[in-house]
Amino acid sequence: MQRILPIALAILFYTPFAFAKGPDFSIFEVRRQLPLSNDEKTEKDFYIYAGTEEGLKADGVYDVVRRVPLYDGFQNRSLGELSIKVAQVKIIYTDKNISIARYHKDFSRDSIPVLKDNYILLGDLIDPNSLQKSAENIPTRFYDSDSVAESSEKDDVRLVINSIDLTEKAYNP
Repeated sequence: MQRILPIALAILFYTPFAFAKGPDFSIFEVRRQLPLSNDEKTEKDFYIYAGTEEGLKADGVYDVVRRVPLYDGFQNRSLGELSIKVAQVKIIYTDKNISIARYHKDFSRDSIPVLKDNYILLGDLIDPNSLQKSAENIPTRFYDSDSVAESSEKDDVRLVINSIDLTEKAYNP
């Protein structure tokens, strides 16, 4: 009986955490048709760990971001990570916990850092706050030393160091 009690308590307290899955909005699978000719256009579908319960909407256009770790090799320490926009996807199907998106468009790399792989990869994240009804109405932001104009490029790159978001401090010193 003394051996069973600690095991029962461990199962009781740790089991909900083992099966709990928070919304992480990550891409966990990519499916693509095989082209039957050189001229045939094929589509890629991206399967996402988030659905209507997490607020994703069908026909919504969302940004795909990649977390890129920053490492200072000179001082041998981690500096956190950047969230960099990769592309946009359009949700074509939503379920309670799973969504399927299709490639919509790339971002210009003029004002966004260069990526090693400039296409959507497994593990990239959907930014749920970037919902856009129409991709044609995407505003752009211009950064000036005196002021920040209203637009959407400020969120293209986020500076996160040790889980602290320093984006506002980086753009507004």
